[in-house]
Amino acid sequence: MAVFVPGQCWIYSNMGKAANSRFVVRAVEYLPTFGTVVHLSVLDLEPEEETSGVVVRISHLPFAEAALRHNALEMEAYLLIDDPGVEESYAIWQSAFMAGEAGVWNQPLTQVLHLLEYAEMDAAGVLLS
Repeated sequence: MAVFVPGQCWIYSNMGKAANSRFVVRAVEYLPTFGTVVHLSVLDLEPEEETSGVVVRISHLPFAEAALRHNALEMEAYLLIDDPGVEESYAIWQSAFMAGEAGVWNQPLTQVLHLLEYAEMDAAGVLLS
């Protein structure tokens, strides 16, 4: 059973062209409503369709730990990647969560990434629709 710890870089099962994509655990916390939540960044994404706004990194996604286990294959390394977008995105999520306007993903990572590929987001990675 995978144990998620901040700084871990994971290889995950991913369909499509993003074979080199990894996720990095940024934080792990317990929330009474959701249980253990793993906050992560996704690196080296390659969208399935060519678009003008190609996203190669998602700074922050909060996942229910059980959902993330569906795709985590192997812990590859520990990384200390400085990404100012992580703190900003987490702060936006946390504020919305406290207001009851945000939650935690409980689907497998690959399903969420497929959904987000076609979603509209602002500069901080917050869904617009």
